[in-house]
Amino acid sequence: MTDINKARELFINAGLAFPTLPEELAVKLKERDRWVFSTRPIRMWPYELDRYVHQSQRRQIRDYALLSHSGYGINSYAIQYYLVHGPLRMFLFLGWGGVYGDQKEDAANIRPVF
Repeated sequence: MTDINKARELFINAGLAFPTLPEELAVKLKERDRWVFSTRPIRMWPYELDRYVHQSQRRQIRDYALLSHSGYGINSYAIQYYLVHGPLRMFLFLGWGGVYGDQKEDAANIRPVF
């Protein structure tokens, strides 16, 4: 099974939709860790949204896609979908998981976004 198929299966089985990826990035998607898929090596924790946004503003970076679920504590968890493709800089940080959240409700809110 390819890594993109693993990611798609993981997201679908969790009740989430799978986001559309540009074809040239989709074929490069690799499983980097549990719930972490990216077209480039991971040097920053995906939960650190601000660092990814600032990196894209400060310098020229190559196109990439990152799709993950990360967080900390008992309720600070999110799905991250970061896409840098040509002039597009898209950083989605969508709450999902945690003790106080409703995973089904959160998944229902995420599906139309993807």
